[in-house]
Amino acid sequence: MSPAGRRISMLAVAASLAGACTPTVSTMKQYRHDAPATARLAHDAAAICHCLRVTGEFPPRAFTTDGCSASPDRDWGDCCVEHDIAYWCGGSKEDRRAADRRLVACVEAKGHSKSWANFMRLVVGAGGQPQSPMPWRWAYGWSGIRGYEKRSGPENPDSCFAPPSLDISGAAADSFAQ
Repeated sequence: MSPAGRRISMLAVAASLAGACTPTVSTMKQYRHDAPATARLAHDAAAICHCLRVTGEFPPRAFTTDGCSASPDRDWGDCCVEHDIAYWCGGSKEDRRAADRRLVACVEAKGHSKSWANFMRLVVGAGGQPQSPMPWRWAYGWSGIRGYEKRSGPENPDSCFAPPSLDISGAAADSFAQ
């Protein structure tokens, strides 16, 4: 292998290792500097995850969100936060598909085209595989790379995404568009 090829290989390995690191803090502006909002979001994420995971297993890492990862958050940022909750918690392949469907429906409900919403889903589908070393992979709340699990939650996982305190709308949602 040429010296240039070795350097590229080493950079690829380093990027993969760095990418497998799970974030320890939320990087979205409204959660970085607002402890009460962060605590409410963590509470909501825990409630949703407990609903999805009837087995009692719970991710050992605290919930964090980066919004829409490598894209701007715009007015669909709250859609990405909800999606992050499902991806942090992990679960079955069916749970992941339901999370991706909710993302599409949420983005469309914000008035964006079905094409744009499906493009977002395709990008998430490529980068969010459970075997991916990326920090936004499926089940990123767990240590290391975790595959799909046997289905253990409710028949309709969408029912878990409406706890009484879940409020990623209003003032918090308005700050996504800034």
